[in-house]
Amino acid sequence: MGTVAFYPPEATSPERARALNQLCLAGGYDYAPIPTRTRADGGKIFLSKDANESGYVQMPWPLPGLGAPVSMSSTLRERAEPYHLLIELARGTLNQVRTQVFEWELIGLAVPPEDREKMRSVSREFGKEVLEPQSGGQTDRLTAILVQAHRLADRVSRVFAEQLLATRAGETGKLSTAFGRRLSSLPDGTAAAEICSSFTAVRLAPEWRQIEPTEAGYNWTRFDELVDWACGTGLAVSIGPIIDLAADTLPDWVRQWSGDLPSLSAFLCDFTETLMRRYQDRVNSWHVFHGFNQSEVLSLGEDERLRLAARLLEAARGIAPDGLWTIGLAQPWGDYLNSEDHTYSPFVFADTLLRAGFGFATLELEIRPGLGRRDSFARNALELFRLLELFNNLGVPLEVGVWCPPGGGDLPGSPPDWAVTDFLLAAAMPQVKGVYWSNQYDPSSTPSPYDTPLCGESADTPPLIGEVRRSFIE
Repeated sequence: MGTVAFYPPEATSPERARALNQLCLAGGYDYAPIPTRTRADGGKIFLSKDANESGYVQMPWPLPGLGAPVSMSSTLRERAEPYHLLIELARGTLNQVRTQVFEWELIGLAVPPEDREKMRSVSREFGKEVLEPQSGGQTDRLTAILVQAHRLADRVSRVFAEQLLATRAGETGKLSTAFGRRLSSLPDGTAAAEICSSFTAVRLAPEWRQIEPTEAGYNWTRFDELVDWACGTGLAVSIGPIIDLAADTLPDWVRQWSGDLPSLSAFLCDFTETLMRRYQDRVNSWHVFHGFNQSEVLSLGEDERLRLAARLLEAARGIAPDGLWTIGLAQPWGDYLNSEDHTYSPFVFADTLLRAGFGFATLELEIRPGLGRRDSFARNALELFRLLELFNNLGVPLEVGVWCPPGGGDLPGSPPDWAVTDFLLAAAMPQVKGVYWSNQYDPSSTPSPYDTPLCGESADTPPLIGEVRRSFIE
């Protein structure tokens, strides 16, 4: 697909206009976005890329009650006649639901009758819109079809996750999946008790800028307290990410060396080695780094960040040769790839490290929908399933970090439905060895990207994680 043309939907709101600016082509085995050139002419939008091959088109179109999840077309070929953009996005999303349900049924999924009838109903609505379009209002009608398709995607994913969890627990007893909470400071008594009753693991995130605010001027007091508490809980304890470029927890003095790879490598490795030496007698699981695939911090190019990642893994291996190392990927769907400045998809970034001999025990995928530079566009749960299946091809166990805003659910303090579904789906997948729960970081209201109130912590709503733990782990 060198160039493909579309009839765009009506941009009747600022949100719809912004969505059209995010329209891009995608392709390949990992469905990654492709740098796309956009041109509007004569009431049409022309999208072009360098490679002349078939592919997909995707866009985060705003949907009432769902935010703006990414919708993706089916495979499109280059042709002279323009496509109708929303028709192709609705066709692709419905096809994704129907195809995945069929595949799941082959392995025993029981689809509730109401969900099956809903699929038929939405398919009929879509067929009527394509074959007998009414005059006027088509954008709103197709948007309503997309809403139903995305809700179906989340619904059948939830059903699949619950049935798979029950099947796995019935076959093997309690699951070994780690249910973790990410922390960077000592929780108070009430929060500490809830964490111990709701989770099986904690991941302690050191903030370099607080521990070493000046070069070689360390203050370990706060993090020592956190490690002491965690090691006394009986929960599985890991530390990291030690270096987090996505959250940008670097000290100001390190920034002065931006662009200087040898100096930055020395500083980052020194902090990693110093921290690991301090706690290696008590902890053997380390999230070494996070966000190196996507971050623009420190003015380093992709190849430089890749070399720096390899150097940090070497440093970790030197301190703890028998340690369990995790690396983390930000924007695991590769949203950042819609730019000429990036060529390594998240999958390729991790695969390159593995092929170079830099092994790691687990790979964490960060599920963090939002509009910040660190965030991914929102996606339905079937897209998470496809993502987990893709990364399973690397042959490395996975971890999933689910980030969500405080509240947003039907009850006060409860998590939003998408976060509950994503959490359950990740926990159900056999290749996922740990799910870590965090809240979205609002830099205007909280000092740490890791320590905000836990979703579900309220007198009226027990944490979802605690319910899953009691059902499938204890």
